[in-house]
Amino acid sequence: MIMMQHFIDNFMTLVPLQLPQLIDVTTMAEPEYYGDYALLRFRSRSPTNWKR
Repeated sequence: MIMMQHFIDNFMTLVPLQLPQLIDVTTMAEPEYYGDYALLRFRSRSPTNWKR
């Protein structure tokens, strides 16, 4: 889990700088760890207009 946290920290440092409209670190929930992967959840800042 320590390596997984290292990768998450790197991701959360670099990606918001590259894609600021996509990832906002203030909207991230706590990571959920499942063995060899982690689930990162982000709350949307605005409602989407996606149709199903």
